[in-house]
Amino acid sequence: MSQTVPVIAAQSEPVLETLAIPQSPSSDQKYSYDRGMGFKDYLKNMSRHKMIIVVLSLMGLLVGYFLSQVIKDQYTAVATIKIDAEPVQILDYGIDVHQKKSMINNAIFFQTQYKLLRSKKLAKRVIEDLSLESYLQSQSKLTPGATDVLERFKEEVVALRDQFFTTKPKQIVPVQLENIFLESLTIRPLKDSQIVEVTFQSNDEQLSIDVVNGFIKNFMEQRAEIHRVSADRAATFLRNELLTARGRLQESEEELLTYAKQNNIIDTKGDRSIIAQSLEDLSAAYIKAKQQRIMAESVYAEQREAAGDLYAADSNLISDLKERVSAVSVNYTEKLKTYKPDYPEMLALRSQINELNKQISAERGRAKRSVANDMKASFQSSLQQERRLNSEILSYEKQLLNFEDRNLQYTNLQRETETNRVHYEGLLQRLKEVTVVGSSSNESIDIIDDAYPSVRPSSKRSLLNALLGMIVGLFAGAGLALLKSLMNQRVQSLEDLQDMQLPYHILTALPKVKHPKKNNIPLLAANKPNSSMAESIRYLYANLTMGNTQKIPRVLLITSSIPGEGKSSTVINLASMLAKNGKRVLIIDGDLRKPTIHKHLRVDNSEGLSNYLAGLSAKLPLKKVASKSPLFVIPAGPMVSDPVGILSTQKMIDLCATLRDSFDQVIIDSPPVLGMADALVLSNRSDATLFVVSNDKPSKKDIHSALRNLEKGFANIVGIAFSKEKSSRHNQYYKNNSYSDGRSHLVLS
Repeated sequence: MSQTVPVIAAQSEPVLETLAIPQSPSSDQKYSYDRGMGFKDYLKNMSRHKMIIVVLSLMGLLVGYFLSQVIKDQYTAVATIKIDAEPVQILDYGIDVHQKKSMINNAIFFQTQYKLLRSKKLAKRVIEDLSLESYLQSQSKLTPGATDVLERFKEEVVALRDQFFTTKPKQIVPVQLENIFLESLTIRPLKDSQIVEVTFQSNDEQLSIDVVNGFIKNFMEQRAEIHRVSADRAATFLRNELLTARGRLQESEEELLTYAKQNNIIDTKGDRSIIAQSLEDLSAAYIKAKQQRIMAESVYAEQREAAGDLYAADSNLISDLKERVSAVSVNYTEKLKTYKPDYPEMLALRSQINELNKQISAERGRAKRSVANDMKASFQSSLQQERRLNSEILSYEKQLLNFEDRNLQYTNLQRETETNRVHYEGLLQRLKEVTVVGSSSNESIDIIDDAYPSVRPSSKRSLLNALLGMIVGLFAGAGLALLKSLMNQRVQSLEDLQDMQLPYHILTALPKVKHPKKNNIPLLAANKPNSSMAESIRYLYANLTMGNTQKIPRVLLITSSIPGEGKSSTVINLASMLAKNGKRVLIIDGDLRKPTIHKHLRVDNSEGLSNYLAGLSAKLPLKKVASKSPLFVIPAGPMVSDPVGILSTQKMIDLCATLRDSFDQVIIDSPPVLGMADALVLSNRSDATLFVVSNDKPSKKDIHSALRNLEKGFANIVGIAFSKEKSSRHNQYYKNNSYSDGRSHLVLS
């Protein structure tokens, strides 16, 4: 049935009613889906993939139990030995004279011993000593039945390979018995001790004991052989060096004796002492003579004039002459009172005084010359003594230098001879020590515990092996679940969507419906009003009402990021519920690319929205879903080449304005946002946009990209509806009519 709605003249674009939710075209900073995973996130991921964990745990349990049944009983023998880094020293010397005691050297020593215990040479020695060749070649850890099955399986595989493929014959590689032996041998040093456990595992209890005891015995013998070989090698080296040192000593002694004979050297130390002592005595005498010469020269230079006057003052003759002059002068003065100076007697006295003064002057001059000559003679005598001693010193110095020249070569030869003698004696002493050490037993290994028989097989632990297999399977399952969670960037629950911290409210969570074909999801809310789907649609209706001034936006667009998220089902369920409440509701199938509304509501799609917008139909193809229902639908109609161009026309704007006044509610089903511009155009023609996100369908990146595109198109996004939720907790009360007293329903006309 169809109904024609009169086309009203285009009005001015109405003012859209918006929710109180901030919108911003530049909203990249609002998205933070790359936050780290917390402990609760890990538990949630484990819960999602619990079947993987359970299956792998059970597989591990079965594999562990199966291996316990097909593997032969294994017997483990254990012996304990002590390895000393510093063996008991019977003698005060050994072979190694360079290694110092230190923690580093101890660590190196023990690591070397562990490598020797795992050496193939020792393994080969034990195999030959105990004749283990046949056992190792036929060794198999599987039971005879399991071994036969495995061999037959290998033969079948080889036959199939030879039948379909041409392969070159492989060269037969000899079996490395040492590797097989070492696989069953375990060397375990105990931490912070010198104790080492030697363990061997085989399917023969007595064989395991014999191998462990034989292994330790051969290890001790090998160490003793290494010790003897080292001592023999050192002794051979010392003997060769001793012969060379003896020849050098003989040559140096002969050369020293020849040089002493050629230079008449008897006792170099005594000869040098005599010359040195004489030089020392002459040096002391020279210093004393030089001091005397300097003193005499100083006295002669400074006191030769004053010394004559002092001598004259002390002369008796001059004193007598002075007394006579004084007496005559007194007589002359007395007579001068009587006689005149030119009186003959007075002239005679005057002449006598002058004569006496001449005698005093002459005596005084003679005294000065005598003293000066004595001082000069003393000075010259000291100078000659100094020169003579200096000449003697120079002579002795030449003798000493000549002696040193001759003694230098002699001393070098003597030193070389002494060095060769010390080297020879040291090598001789060391050879004696090494010979004694090589023949002595200096073992540093003690057996603490011999290998003992085990009470029961060490590997026949079915329960333990099964438990270990289950634990391995548990960890493998947890790891696989975690890996799948890290690689899967899809929204897998309502909590995941909330954790994305989007700037929009989540208005409802639509449950995932079992048996979708049987329940007809698009009409589920109308057909089963007590179902969880109906309650979720009512929850959506209530949130839309409370968020938009007590009424739903008149023209509501419902879209999603990618196809298959349940937007068409949400459109029909919401419209059906509103129509059932007595509202006049219109559904517009705006998905001109892949329409589905006409299929769910079973209406004719031969003529629809595309015909009207393209001008091919004068009447609006409005169709009523049911005769008594106020629910109408405009199907998409035939496919067009440019859906975006048709939806962008003025005719679409006028149509939305007309339908807004003709219906209580207009709900538009839109194509997905990503990859198409249809949703952006339709969101701009609508009052509000509801964004649908499906569980485990779009990735977080898809959701962000779609919301950003809608924001750039200035869409009024009122919220988000989460669809196909597996465990919608707020709808559990209404599941299977659980929250109802069974009364009959009131039918609204």
